[in-house]
Amino acid sequence: MEWINRKQSNADIVVTCGGGSITDGVKLAGLSLANGLTSLDALGAMSDKLKAAMLHDIDYKYVTDSDPPDVHAPPFTMINVPTTLSAGEYSPYAGGIDATDGVKKIFVHQGLFADVVILDPELAANSPEWVWMSSGVRAIDHCAELLGSLNPAIEKETDEAAEKGLVLLVRGLLKLRREPQDLEARLETQFGSVLAMDGLCRGVHLGASHAIGHELGTMNVAHGHTSCVLCPTVMKYNASVNGHRQQRALNALWSDPYIRETLETHCNLTQSSADLGDVLDALFRQFGMPRTLKEVGVEGQEKLTDLARKCLEDPWCRTNPIPLVTEEQVMKILKLVEK
Repeated sequence: MEWINRKQSNADIVVTCGGGSITDGVKLAGLSLANGLTSLDALGAMSDKLKAAMLHDIDYKYVTDSDPPDVHAPPFTMINVPTTLSAGEYSPYAGGIDATDGVKKIFVHQGLFADVVILDPELAANSPEWVWMSSGVRAIDHCAELLGSLNPAIEKETDEAAEKGLVLLVRGLLKLRREPQDLEARLETQFGSVLAMDGLCRGVHLGASHAIGHELGTMNVAHGHTSCVLCPTVMKYNASVNGHRQQRALNALWSDPYIRETLETHCNLTQSSADLGDVLDALFRQFGMPRTLKEVGVEGQEKLTDLARKCLEDPWCRTNPIPLVTEEQVMKILKLVEK
């Protein structure tokens, strides 16, 4: 906001090199500049306005042309050179934590897509392994929740992109875990992250892993680590209503020879008995990622209670296959990943 208040930018082009935080930061700076927002309160009010326009009824069905006519896109061209797999540059979304109440605010506008994205696996190889792996898990979470979604707006192309993206991400991350300098595998994961965003770009809402993860991120948990902790357990929580949809993700993973060999030989899983939660749990452990709230530094009933309360403000709680409408429902998931 200091940058905006001082009006230090008359830039025609802004180039970012980094992960989702800097990408979203530039999106929000541009949105603020274009709409004369000069305070955090004004930015928060804009989030509420955009969220209301995004959702046109109580079922949270997305309207792709829902941008309010009086909200303007960033006034500059955005060029992103990503060094993580969070893939925010491919979406109309941005997020930021409101410093006044600690709640993560979500912004959505069709003008928030990057104009140009440059993928450079050699540059990206400088990212710390945990950053690359955890942001890759975030992209896997996109695929898993898209494939598990019961949203009637889902199209065949969305499912196909999510399946292909899921395989590219998992196979590439497994290879990088064994050989970090494999640039072909790194580029494969970058392509996978692009495909993981297809459903979001088409307006399909996600579910509890992302909704809870948004608020977990306000507790100093890295964005990717939220998915590491939550995604497998959310898959199990939802399986009673969307097991037929989760099967698509399972089939895609087991059909790849490299992934199958890992699951059978290194994870001791069998296709006949392992559900999607089991498979993702095993894979995330192969990536060396945390799997519990305790591992990411979130402990104590008071923190869990606060987290459960704040999560319900996220609209994707309502679009979970089993809609989360009470703190007790959220708490059930949190207790399963507590330690």
